[in-house]
Amino acid sequence: MEYQKEFIRGKKEHERAALKKRIILLRSAHKTHLDIASRMLERLCRSFPDTDFCFETRLHYHEIPTLDEAAYLFDRITLKNLFYWHDIGHTYAQDRLGFARQTEWQRRFGGRCRGIHVHDARMDLTDHLPPGIGTLDFDRILSEFEETLPYTLEIHPRFAPREVISGIEHLKKSMASLAAARRDGDVNRRRDSG
Repeated sequence: MEYQKEFIRGKKEHERAALKKRIILLRSAHKTHLDIASRMLERLCRSFPDTDFCFETRLHYHEIPTLDEAAYLFDRITLKNLFYWHDIGHTYAQDRLGFARQTEWQRRFGGRCRGIHVHDARMDLTDHLPPGIGTLDFDRILSEFEETLPYTLEIHPRFAPREVISGIEHLKKSMASLAAARRDGDVNRRRDSG
C-alpha cells in the first residue's frame, strides 16, 4: 500500500502524523461496512452456536477490523463463539505504522484469541517470511500467548523448501526456549523486556 511506503521512506514526524490523520479520517467513513460485518458475524454466531468464528488481525488500516473496531465487535456480539485469530506480522506492521501497539491485541482480547498466524517481517513491512529471516522477536512475542493455542505458518510461496524448513527450525527453537522459560517461571521477564 502506498501509505506504508510513505511511512517507511523516512518522512519527517509531522509529515507522518499528517498522513496518519488523513488515513484515519478516510477510514472513519467506512462505519457502514463495520455495521454490516457486525450484523453478519452475529447472524453466523447465532446460527451455528457450536462453531467458533474468528476474524483476523488485519495488515492494512483500511481493512476491518482495526483494534478499536474489534472491541466494538466483541462488545456488540456477546455470543461465546466469536474470537479473533492473531497474525503476528500484521500486528507488527500496525505497530510500526503507529496505529496500534503489537502487544495491544493480546492485552485487550487475550481470552478471545483462538490461534496465531506465524511468519516473520522486516522493518520495511515485508511480511509472510519464514521465521528467522526478518526482525521479529519470536521468544518475546509468543510469550504473550497461551501455550495451548494452535500456530499456523503463513509463509509466502516464493520461498524455497529449505528456507521454509529453516524457518520451522527457528520457530522450534523459540518454542523450546519459551517452554523452558515457562517451566522456570521466567515468562514474565521475557514479556517485560519487549
